[in-house]
Amino acid sequence: MIAPSETLTPDKEVQDCALFRLMATSDVHANLLPYDYFTDQGDQPYGLSRLATLIRELRIDCANTLLVDNGDMMQGTPLSDFARAPSPDISPEDRLNPIIDAMNALGYDAAGLGNHEFNFGL
Repeated sequence: MIAPSETLTPDKEVQDCALFRLMATSDVHANLLPYDYFTDQGDQPYGLSRLATLIRELRIDCANTLLVDNGDMMQGTPLSDFARAPSPDISPEDRLNPIIDAMNALGYDAAGLGNHEFNFGL
C-alpha cells in the first residue's frame, strides 16, 4: 500500500494505479470576478476568475482531472440578475448566460443543482 504522503514513481511497481484529481466548487453565487458589486469594492478573496489559473495548473499537474460544481452557481450578484432580466429582443431561452459561459470556458465536467438555480424559474 502506498502512504498518502508518498510520491508515485515507476520504481514503486504501481503500474496498475492511476492518479486522479477531483476539483469542486460550491456556492459561487455568480461571483465571476473578485468584485463586490454591493459595496463597489474590488480585489475580493473570491470569484471564479481567481480560480482559473489554479484550475489550469492543477490540470497540467495531473492529466486525470474532473471539475464539478456542487450547486448555487447561477444567482447572487447583479450580473446574474441582469443576465436573466427581460429583454424585448431575446427570449430567456435563447440568451447566453455569462455564468454558463464561464463554466464552459473553465471546462466543467458536471454540475449539481442547488436551490438558487431555480430562483429565476425552471
